[in-house]
Amino acid sequence: MEDGSPEKQHSAPEESETDISLSRNASVYDACVTWAKWDACNCPHIFHVVISGFAQRRQQQEVCEQTDLLVVISRAYSLEEATGPLQFTCTSTPFEHYPLSAYASEPNGGEIEVEVCEGQTVTNTRSEHQPRGVMFGTSRPPLSGRVLMRILLNHRHYALGIGVGSVHADPFQDPEHDDGFLGLYHGGLSTNVCAYAERTYESSGGSRDWQAETKLAILFNFDDGSMQCFEGLKPFGKPVAIKSDDYRPMVVLWSEGDSASIAVDYI
Repeated sequence: MEDGSPEKQHSAPEESETDISLSRNASVYDACVTWAKWDACNCPHIFHVVISGFAQRRQQQEVCEQTDLLVVISRAYSLEEATGPLQFTCTSTPFEHYPLSAYASEPNGGEIEVEVCEGQTVTNTRSEHQPRGVMFGTSRPPLSGRVLMRILLNHRHYALGIGVGSVHADPFQDPEHDDGFLGLYHGGLSTNVCAYAERTYESSGGSRDWQAETKLAILFNFDDGSMQCFEGLKPFGKPVAIKSDDYRPMVVLWSEGDSASIAVDYI
C-alpha cells in the first residue's frame, strides 16, 4: 500500500468496510489484488466487483478518487487437487451456469441470466468402457455447511456419476453400487439420484436425456444433513438424507470422450 495516496473504500457483503490506499491511476483489478492481500482474506475466494450497478470480474478499469466499490465474495472450494485414474485429464475451465442465488432461495419468477463460474473439466481419455473417476481435495478439509455444485455436461456417451464421495468411495466403482457416493447418476438408459449404493430417485427420462450443454446442480447442506439435486433450475427428486462423514467432490465417467465441468461454492 502506498502512503498518502487516495483511499478507496470497499464494502463486503456482511456490511464491513475496509480502507486501502492505492495510486491515483489504480484500476479495479489493482484494488482486488491489494484487498486480497489483506490478512483477513488469506483463504480461497472469488471476487466480483460491482461498479455503478454493473457486475464485472477483475475488469481493468480506471477508478476515480473516492470511488465506492462493492466487493461480493463467494467462498469457492478449491478443485485444483485431483486424485484417481482421471486426475491428469482435469483442466481449469470457466463455464456458464445459473447463479448461486438461483438455488439458494425461492425463485421470484423473473428471468434468470447465466453467469461465468470457475471450475474443473474432467474428461475420460481411456478407451476401455469401464467406470473411471476422480476425487478433488483429498488432502484438504472436507465439505461443510451449505455447498452448491454446479455441473455442465460437455459430452456423454453412456453412464456417469457426479456428486460427492466419502472416504469409502471408489473411483473405479459404478457409483450406483458405491456405498460412499451421493449425487446425480445416469445409468446409460435412465437419469437418477443415487446415495449409498441405492437409487433414491429414477426419472422417466431415457438415454437421450442429459446430453451436451445440460446444466445440473446439487445443493448439499451438511449442517442439516440433506442433499437436493436439480435438473436445470427444477428440483430433481426429493431431498436425500446425508450420513455423517467426510465428503469431497467426485466425478465418474464411463466412455472415452465423455466430459463434464463442475464448480463448487459455499453459499
